[in-house]
Amino acid sequence: MVSMQVSPVSRSLVDDCSPSVSETGVSHLDGFLKTFNLLERPRQAWEWMRQTLQVPAPDEWVRDEVARSWRRCIEDYQLSSSMDVPVSELKKQHYPVDEIIAPDATTGMVACFQRAVASLFLNDGLMLYLADSRGQVLSTFGRPFDDYTRGSQLTRHVVSWNEQMMGNNGIGSSILCGKPAAFCGEEHFLRLLHPFATAGYPLFGADGKLEWGLGILSDQRVDPGILKTMTVLVGGGIQRDFLDAQAAGIASKKPASSSANLRLQQSNAVATEVCHCEGAAGDETLERVVRLQKHRIPVLVIGESGAGKEHFVRKAYEQGPRASGPFIPVNCASIPRDLIESELFGYASGSFTGARREGKPGKFQLADKGVLFLDEIGDMSLDMQSTLLRVLENSEFYPVGATAPVRVDVQVFAATNVPIGEAVKAGRFRRDLYYRLNGMQVVLPPLRSREDKRALMDEVLRREIMRSNLPGNLFLGDEVIALFMRHSWPGNVRQLSNVIRCAAIIAGEGVIGLRHLPGDFIAEIETGSQGIEICMPALGPVPPEDDDGMSSRYASGSLIAHEKKAILSALQIAENNITRAARQLGITRATLYKKMTQYGIKA
Repeated sequence: MVSMQVSPVSRSLVDDCSPSVSETGVSHLDGFLKTFNLLERPRQAWEWMRQTLQVPAPDEWVRDEVARSWRRCIEDYQLSSSMDVPVSELKKQHYPVDEIIAPDATTGMVACFQRAVASLFLNDGLMLYLADSRGQVLSTFGRPFDDYTRGSQLTRHVVSWNEQMMGNNGIGSSILCGKPAAFCGEEHFLRLLHPFATAGYPLFGADGKLEWGLGILSDQRVDPGILKTMTVLVGGGIQRDFLDAQAAGIASKKPASSSANLRLQQSNAVATEVCHCEGAAGDETLERVVRLQKHRIPVLVIGESGAGKEHFVRKAYEQGPRASGPFIPVNCASIPRDLIESELFGYASGSFTGARREGKPGKFQLADKGVLFLDEIGDMSLDMQSTLLRVLENSEFYPVGATAPVRVDVQVFAATNVPIGEAVKAGRFRRDLYYRLNGMQVVLPPLRSREDKRALMDEVLRREIMRSNLPGNLFLGDEVIALFMRHSWPGNVRQLSNVIRCAAIIAGEGVIGLRHLPGDFIAEIETGSQGIEICMPALGPVPPEDDDGMSSRYASGSLIAHEKKAILSALQIAENNITRAARQLGITRATLYKKMTQYGIKA
């Protein structure tokens, strides 16, 4: 290896530009040397290499990664004559005319890349590339460079980042070496890349073979270390998504426009994935949520009231790595505004009048090493949102009246049934808290729009049979299924569960028919009400049933009769235990006592 000698001109430049330590202090000198090492040393080294066609010694003037790549360009690729090639001649001079022959799995990788950047917001002058193992560009994303700029010309002419054609660059070098790479300015061998910074991340197939590369191109002089970190964050996410999709056999699915939401800045990257939870896709989403718990990434669950948000979170908790820890649910809408801080964070001894002498731990502290479920997060006050944001950022908080912070290890799930995006735009919900909670977003569709509604009915019935210890030979009749499929279900899965529970208890065994359905549910269908409480008149005679078991007219008396029969059946199954009977009916003990008094039922 030929060592680079420092010329008198180079030494005079250093001497002339270096400030005196006594004048500016050590910190100013350190800043100058960092800038000099990043910009001036590679510039002088590149000029020296261009004149001598020799590679400078690594570490002394350029990084070892740069020196080795320059050596490949000179000795292996014979690119010395192309150091000053203009952009306009790049394609004509370098690129082969053969077509890109991508492996079958490339379709899946492109889909993963597009999913990752579907809602991506980049700084101006920042482009992302996906290339195959030869550096041929498969897909790009980013804001176009301004017309007539060097960046615009580069993106128009470059169709391959192969190191043999483009010299060293982030994506080409990372594919060649099989590890992340980044270069800035004059660290590139070809002059046409000097105005840019590039970085790359290798991507592997399911068999462990290097097949693709992710690249970033910036028209700003970005520290290679920062750019490499950005590429690792984005590329690592794409790699995990691809391997998961390959394992699940769905890598070739087309990306949905809202399936990923990634915000990328010059200094950091934050990923947000949006998953619609239904059927097989719901199982896949659950698996991803379970994996995210290992890294304490918050999950935001969105869905209408009764859509099963808490059920989904509990299922993720039970299957996740924190199943041995506590599960603490909190309904943010039900806690008075003046008490929510003490409820979430607890309070110290003697912090206020009426406080316990020993103090009280809050929900965050109770959920340590476990899961905290913040339901109805959209109803939280703005001042409390600010406090919650600080806790999520550093996992530390001060109980009310305390002087020392408490640190916890908590996985946070949040849920809301309000349009949280509209709340952010209207200023009712903090934008920074939304992004903090929205590590992954799970959307639970309403029951009326679910394609797996039929299968869900059987699953709910099976669960209620086990829950209420009913005979296993209970089935939904065809008329009931047809009615359920047509209904709009304003109460969603919660309403479906209550209706099936009540009907199953009344039927006892065999086929559940229309005559077994709760009276208020039938009244809701007939009146077209959307979950409004039905007022029952006095008890009257039960009209005769038709051949299909359905009353010819659902008179008011039959509704009362159904309700009374359901209560008697529940009490019999629960052996007159009021708590168990109320749980089977899906009502409170107080409501059950009130109904028993109204109908003259004694336990």
